[in-house]
Amino acid sequence: MLTVFFGLLSLPPLIFGLYLLQCWFRFHASDYYYVEYPYLPIALAASALGIACLCTTLYGAWRRSFYGAIFLIPLIMGLVSMVMIPDALPHNRSMSADINYMGHVSAFLRVWYEAHRKFPADVTEFQEAMKTGPAAWGDRMQSPASVSMYLRKGVRVPYQIVVTQGAVGPQTSNLSDRPGVVYYCVSDDQQEFWLTLTSIRSDLAHKAKFMTLAPGDGEALVVKGAGKDYPPAHTNRR
Repeated sequence: MLTVFFGLLSLPPLIFGLYLLQCWFRFHASDYYYVEYPYLPIALAASALGIACLCTTLYGAWRRSFYGAIFLIPLIMGLVSMVMIPDALPHNRSMSADINYMGHVSAFLRVWYEAHRKFPADVTEFQEAMKTGPAAWGDRMQSPASVSMYLRKGVRVPYQIVVTQGAVGPQTSNLSDRPGVVYYCVSDDQQEFWLTLTSIRSDLAHKAKFMTLAPGDGEALVVKGAGKDYPPAHTNRR
């Protein structure tokens, strides 16, 4: 009974390690898009941890040594693994990076609007807006990254900007198959914008889809802004 109970606690790190090892083999053998992540080192470390916990369990159960104290090792390691593994999945890290990227883009678009009283009209203005931020930010917020956390055949995939003028809403169809494509839709009067982004909703995939809040969610994550929300500074004074 002790072997079965504490042996089950060895499974989370062991399964996680084998899963990452499988991912590592798959994207090296094909043209998958995948998330930047130390797959092989973490796979080996997690597998070694799982095997060590299992061996500790077997040793403690069958040798009846250390008065049961040795079972604390698989118990603690198993519980810690179950808590940490969901946050350590590669696609969760890429989702956080993409959300931060879109948040930074939105912040820089606001700065551009406050300076020009309109949002960027084309790719050239959009890229210029990404280089411009208020001096008060200093080093607290850098310009949005030019490359994503996605790779294909060992090469980082850059963010690509696609601009749609005269839009009335976000673009959530007819999307690129690759991740890291930013769809910037701006209204005809340049007073509203919508942002959507392609991503992979798993750790590796052949094709990208629009970014959602969760891997199984079907609703696009849209960042939007309107000039009416950014009134001139003097209108706030009394």
